[in-house]
Amino acid sequence: MATIINPKISAQKSSASGNSWEITVEYDATFSAYELNQANFTYRDGFVLMEDDDFFDDQLTGVVGVSVFNPTKSPTHRTMRARIDGETLDTELGQEELFAVVRLRNLDLNFLHQTVASPVMTLSP
Repeated sequence: MATIINPKISAQKSSASGNSWEITVEYDATFSAYELNQANFTYRDGFVLMEDDDFFDDQLTGVVGVSVFNPTKSPTHRTMRARIDGETLDTELGQEELFAVVRLRNLDLNFLHQTVASPVMTLSP
């Protein structure tokens, strides 16, 4: 079964005018020999951007950075990007503690394999 490992998140202020940020999420996905060679499954990945709070984490976006792929090796390194407005990221005074929840779905089986949270990143939008 496909597995998400080593999720990472980073952000860079967009070079375009205004207050927008490019959020990059990377991870490795591992696949069984059956998934790679015999079934030749198609997968869709994406991420949800969250704010880390003491009691209830806030969901800042829907699923973004979505792409579809057919893995040919295991592990497969994946990179997803989404441009997010600074107003969306700025939810409280001071720095924000953000993380991404990576989602990996087998499209052929319509099965959500796993959701895994990245480490928390600090950002001042």
